Amino acid sequence: MNTDKLILIVDDTPENVTILGEHLNEFKIKVALSGAKALTIAKSDPKPDIILLDIMMPEMDGYEVCNRLKQDSYTREIPIIFISAMNEVMDKVRGFELGAIDYITKPFQLEEVKSRINTHLTLASLQNRLRNINQELEQKVEERTVELLTAKNKAEESNRVKSNFLALMSHELRTPMAGILGFSEFLMSELENQIYVEFAKSINDSGLRLKNTLEAILNLTKLESEKIKPHYSEFDIIEESKTQLKGHEYNAQEKNLELLFKHDLDNSFIKLDKIMYQIIINNLVNNAIKYTTQGKVSIELFQELVDDIPYTCLKVTDTGIGIPSDKHEFIFEEFRQVDEGMRRNFEGVGLGLSLVKKYVALLEGRIILQSELRVGSTFTVYFPGKLRSISKHQIQDSISISMAKIKRKQHTDGIKPIILLVEDEVTNQKIAQLYLNDYCELQIAENGEKAIDLIKNNFFSAILMDINLGKGLSGLEVTKEIKKLEKCNDIPIIAYTAFALEGDREIFLNEGCTHYLPKPCSKDELIDFLNEVL
Repeated sequence: MNTDKLILIVDDTPENVTILGEHLNEFKIKVALSGAKALTIAKSDPKPDIILLDIMMPEMDGYEVCNRLKQDSYTREIPIIFISAMNEVMDKVRGFELGAIDYITKPFQLEEVKSRINTHLTLASLQNRLRNINQELEQKVEERTVELLTAKNKAEESNRVKSNFLALMSHELRTPMAGILGFSEFLMSELENQIYVEFAKSINDSGLRLKNTLEAILNLTKLESEKIKPHYSEFDIIEESKTQLKGHEYNAQEKNLELLFKHDLDNSFIKLDKIMYQIIINNLVNNAIKYTTQGKVSIELFQELVDDIPYTCLKVTDTGIGIPSDKHEFIFEEFRQVDEGMRRNFEGVGLGLSLVKKYVALLEGRIILQSELRVGSTFTVYFPGKLRSISKHQIQDSISISMAKIKRKQHTDGIKPIILLVEDEVTNQKIAQLYLNDYCELQIAENGEKAIDLIKNNFFSAILMDINLGKGLSGLEVTKEIKKLEKCNDIPIIAYTAFALEGDREIFLNEGCTHYLPKPCSKDELIDFLNEVL
């Protein structure tokens, strides 16, 4: 039954209205004998569920009534059926163009009218339901969008806070670490009492252990945030491997281990991310030495075809404790070690192999483990790509460059460079003095304002610029002021800082620094770096 449906009949002929009203007695009926009255009723509450509209009416015809109803947002959705004696096609077309849903010509059949009304009321009801469903969906989508935006903003804020925290922790840990490593290194070379030398060495070893742990955690964080991408360049993998192994010679000697390096490569230049390769080889060799108490650690470079694809391979083999077969998989997970718990026998946080695996994956390589308990372990890393040889022309260029450096060194022999250190930390000032006392004439500015005054009135061969100078100007602000001085255009400005997260180097170089050296570093690292810059 449709007793709750309201039909508005609009016709200036009362007889037509009476006939329709009597036949449609199951509906609620309202009548308008003019267009103006029809508009008034349609805009009242409740509004009609459907309108039967005559066209031929005085003052305002049905077309105009329909047009005005469709222009009004309140009445726009009311279904309109034209009932008219005008039966030309163009009359009907005009009615549909104005927004009517149907057109019945007079004389009409009452059953047909009733059937069409029921059909359009059903359609209107379904459309209203669909409209309500769409509105509910739009509201839910809007609410969900707000939730997602809120979650996204929270995640971004969390990442920002996390990044700021990591930057702060990195800086605040590196700054005192520079003092620990610097002073202990100096004491090791100056003390005569062997017991005190051992004390100083223990302090230095502990500082290096802290530094390595910090580096591992920061590297893992960068990998997890997907901020690291390989930067490929060509380098001599044989020479680079030898260079990295020098840093492990002392630890191997301390344990009476033989450290061997061999290769069967005719060519030696590989296109790879050099920093990632350094991290991979250093972590593998460090692990091998750590878990080996007697025997040897051998490092081998070779080439191999796998499924007709050429790979350059790095193999690190030890005669250490070995790894049980049931633990081969999880040793590549973060913070996992073979020997775990409160009674573990080896130091470290268990990040080395996890970093290795992630870096190998970034380089589109793979790593394979072979190990036997109490016999030893072998880690083989496969780097995709062939090695190439360097041409005679390139060798000559390299020799020429090397000779140029030698000549410049000889030319400056006996003349100490004058270097300005801009540093607010007293500890770092003293370490720089200990490191560079015999190397250069060192002047110190403890803040940015003093640095600018010294630079305006003196000549410096290079400037070691700390970035965080406490109160006053920052290192980058001082750098920008220095760059305004014409006399300083060619002076190297080295960002010498404890800010060492991913992207820091690029930021400092983009802001005007010419070089970047993170703290802490050893005396040899600092002097070698300055030699290269100067």
